[in-house]
Amino acid sequence: MMSSSSLTSIPDLPENSIAYILSLTTPRDVCRSSAVSSTFLLAASSDYVWERMLPPDIHQLLSRVSRPIHFSSNKELFFGLCSSPLTIDLDRKSFSLDRSSGKKCFMLSARELSISWGDDERYWRWINLPESRFPEVAELLFVWWLSISGRISTADLSPSTRYAAYFVFKHTNNSYGFDSLPARLSIRMNDSPHVSEHEAFIHPENAAARDRRFRRRRRGRGRGPRSALWPREGYGEWMEVKVGEFFTDDEGGELEFSLMETRQQKSGMLLEGLEIRPTN
Repeated sequence: MMSSSSLTSIPDLPENSIAYILSLTTPRDVCRSSAVSSTFLLAASSDYVWERMLPPDIHQLLSRVSRPIHFSSNKELFFGLCSSPLTIDLDRKSFSLDRSSGKKCFMLSARELSISWGDDERYWRWINLPESRFPEVAELLFVWWLSISGRISTADLSPSTRYAAYFVFKHTNNSYGFDSLPARLSIRMNDSPHVSEHEAFIHPENAAARDRRFRRRRRGRGRGPRSALWPREGYGEWMEVKVGEFFTDDEGGELEFSLMETRQQKSGMLLEGLEIRPTN
């Protein structure tokens, strides 16, 4: 029978064995483990561990970046992708990683979205904003028919992951037409007849109060709109409205996200794009 003195505890394992164990966990676990001992600290910095934290198709994704990037280790690459999204596909999309899980995040620029009347200069114009990650954002001049949609293949996303999608925008000082009626937001898979949808106000001022008033007006005729409107942390005045959530299963397919409001005149929206990120 093996004596207790001959047993080996995990901290006493060789560094490469600890690195292998850590490679089977998550980025959050790897960072926490570095405080266990000096051996764990070395293992948690290993290039092998952080290679396993990166997506399997990382080199294919890096081949799509708009400008060359430089990194000295897989750990540096990982945290660089967490803090600074890379624009890809001729600056029409951006790609980053979720810091806790290492799951892929994407953002489709306004140029990558389908915008009704988006190429008609009477209704929309394309401008540069220094605070945007993309070269152009779409500025709404005037429409009644606001219809914006975007598509992404689930093959581009991390498998077996719950994601949420958000339209990212802000309003100009002369914005009007967004505060009295909610917009309809929806997700559809593979042109399926089944649509996951809800309504939400997309004006930051008193969104919650307008939500409550709209619910009272409905007088029990079903659920009212969910405001779901939040400032984007670290992104200045940009706001985001949640379209919904979905799960990337093994079947795969293409998802379509849409925002529509057609009952009132509108002006003064700056649209940056559609962001898709893990819900954690």
